[in-house]
Amino acid sequence: MLHKIRLVSLLWIVSIALALPSCQGQVIKDAGPAFYYWKTTLQFDTADAGLADQMRSQHFYLRYFDVDWSAGYASAVPTGVLEIRSTRGWDKKTVTPTVYITNRTFTQIKDKDILVLASKVARKIVQINEELESSIFNYSFYDRFPERLTWEERSDIVDSLKRDWSKKIVEIQIDCDWTLSTRDKYFNFLTALQGKAPDFAITSTLRLHQYRDRKTMGIPPVKKVMLMCYNTGDPKKMGESNAILDANVVKQYLKGKKYPLEMEVALPQFNWGAWYRAGVFQGLLRDLSPSTPGMETYLHNEQDNQYRVAKDTVLRQDYLREGDVIRMDGSTPEQMQETLKLLQVQLRRRISRVAFFDWEYKKIKENQAALSAYFEALKKN
Repeated sequence: MLHKIRLVSLLWIVSIALALPSCQGQVIKDAGPAFYYWKTTLQFDTADAGLADQMRSQHFYLRYFDVDWSAGYASAVPTGVLEIRSTRGWDKKTVTPTVYITNRTFTQIKDKDILVLASKVARKIVQINEELESSIFNYSFYDRFPERLTWEERSDIVDSLKRDWSKKIVEIQIDCDWTLSTRDKYFNFLTALQGKAPDFAITSTLRLHQYRDRKTMGIPPVKKVMLMCYNTGDPKKMGESNAILDANVVKQYLKGKKYPLEMEVALPQFNWGAWYRAGVFQGLLRDLSPSTPGMETYLHNEQDNQYRVAKDTVLRQDYLREGDVIRMDGSTPEQMQETLKLLQVQLRRRISRVAFFDWEYKKIKENQAALSAYFEALKKN
């Protein structure tokens, strides 16, 4: 009897500790910004958990896997499935499983196979949900409850923790840059997935051109979309001013009537160097920015975000030649402020969540104050 009383008391304490406010409606209710976690390995350690707590960040869009078309199998297959290693502090978070599906998947797939794809995606998500729950609660159990418990008490508490935490996974987000030719197949997939995963709300990402061209691109059959306010230009074009975020381009896309669905907004927190030789695009130099240590030894700033290679240099595995041009693309404070103003005017009272792409501890730490300020600015819209 004493064991049962003790177990009931522990379960009651756990249920209180796990209670978190829900985020519904059109007004931002999150205490802090949400983030995308877009890696193939979930490695969230003590430093990550501490920074997330400092920013009052409670929600993550966690990339579970991608779906691409396999010519060999003549079928859609999962790729880059998430490997779960460390989930420090995730028992206090809410999560949206996110799946990226390539547009060519819907180009190749037959209509009759869409329901099968929806079933496979739903099953895979449930499987990873279970793996995530086990990682969060089984491996960190004794950190939270160091006192000695019987196997039965431990098992019951872990099961209760899993059940309570799983209730926080209320949606599945599908990310796809669908086109006019794949629109119907993609929309049919979203409807089919909702039928296969009735306990979740199916949501979709929305590119800026899909927002603007809604008459031809259609409105996805979901209740909520995530407007991705980045990748505003083609990095292959040397004439772009900033291929990641250009407020003038965003302004062109946001003209017109308000979108008829509840909307969340994703803003960029990444950068790259667009690399050209004799005007020909060579590739993207990931995570290169004006603040990169040592770049002043081989790059000379010519104007704005344009740099010229001053001497032959090996950067990671890329060989930069003297005279090459690097354009530094990214979410500069100036571009972000202009974009925030546009969002406040055009999407006023329609934004239900603000998320940043994506979680990288070093970058988030360096820009912590700015990110919090951006979030607060939109929260007050």
